[in-house]
Amino acid sequence: CRPEASSAGTTEPCEDFSVQVLLDEPNTRFCVCFDAESPVIIAVLWVRQEDVHVNDAFAALVQLEERKVWDPSETTLLRKADENDTTVEEVYRTELKCPRPFWDREVLKKQWRLPLDCLHGRGHAIVS
Repeated sequence: CRPEASSAGTTEPCEDFSVQVLLDEPNTRFCVCFDAESPVIIAVLWVRQEDVHVNDAFAALVQLEERKVWDPSETTLLRKADENDTTVEEVYRTELKCPRPFWDREVLKKQWRLPLDCLHGRGHAIVS
């Protein structure tokens, strides 16, 4: 959070914004960021795995055929990204199978691939 009252180059914590670290291990970290007044959360999973190339992990997340190899959910691409869209906005429908006594969940999701350029290279942020 960057309150407008803060000076340039500094960051002050917002009173209502929380970051909760749920898992903190040498090769895995999972955090949830949220505001108690908002229904929106941000979940961040960071994993370091040997012998996994970043391009393979990227393909497993964004290519539906690759995702089906490891994800048992029934996912359907409802709207493919326009070829001129630099954010690669796509819309998916996913049915999550839940154990009894819970009902299965149907999720409608928009996903973007935002290009990142930095000093150490290039990449993408996958945002849903």
